[in-house]
Amino acid sequence: MSKIQNMQDVVVGYQGVWGSYSSEAAAKYFGNQQNFKNFAKFEDVFRAVEGGEIAFGVIPLENSYAGRVAEIHNLFPLYNLYIVGEVILPIRHKLLAKTGARLENIKTIYSHEQAHMQCSKSIEATFAAKLNNAPELTNFANTALAAKYVAEGEDFSVAAIASGFAQQIYNLHSLVDDFADSKTNHTTFVVLAREADFSTQQERSITSVMFTVRNIPGAIYKAIGGFATNGVDLLKLESYIPGGICSSAAQFFLSFRGHINQPNVRLAMEELGFFAASTKLLGCYKHDALRSKV
Repeated sequence: MSKIQNMQDVVVGYQGVWGSYSSEAAAKYFGNQQNFKNFAKFEDVFRAVEGGEIAFGVIPLENSYAGRVAEIHNLFPLYNLYIVGEVILPIRHKLLAKTGARLENIKTIYSHEQAHMQCSKSIEATFAAKLNNAPELTNFANTALAAKYVAEGEDFSVAAIASGFAQQIYNLHSLVDDFADSKTNHTTFVVLAREADFSTQQERSITSVMFTVRNIPGAIYKAIGGFATNGVDLLKLESYIPGGICSSAAQFFLSFRGHINQPNVRLAMEELGFFAASTKLLGCYKHDALRSKV
């Protein structure tokens, strides 16, 4: 992580409202006593970190069920920021309502569209007896906003899919615990900063890089071949087109075990640089301990 003398004096940003999974990840990484600031959009977090408004930003990178967060990958090339930390958060959706609400009376379920998707089988099974009167699904910007809306209203026929963190904050009752279809659902969040300290090799280091390749035959094979010959373990290689299908070049997101200062990693990066049209080092940071458990 970049060097900060007194963590109590810095501000950490996240997208959404307090009670969202992003805020829970930020609190898990930095502690509940940190100074936090919420933003409406992911890009607002990027902009605030780069502009010095906040010292760190915590953003979701990928979900084990829904895959990568496309918007985040598109923002990385636009801002001069580094990944300095990682936190993997188990996603434990609950079906929440006001105290006194009854499961059989629920007519509408509010949540983020991803949460609706991640709980689709549970929704179907839970309300199977209602047949054509199954609850209507209404999308919110994030799960915590849905929980807040339910808590502040007086309607006992509505519920929200959100976290236990949001349940505590908004004093809601859980109609169903472990509501997600997958019991191993988790999201990987990363911590962003303007500066990164590469002088000290972290235990369980992971390095992330973005690159594009030269227009030559076998470019991808040649670009990543150096990682195999130098014994560097790849964790992730994803390709995507930043501007959609009209864009001329695919962008690649690469993560691997190891630190940029290790000799074998330096050699692998040299080979990548030779065959790549462009490379951007996103960061060297410590694995979250949960990565080996999920």
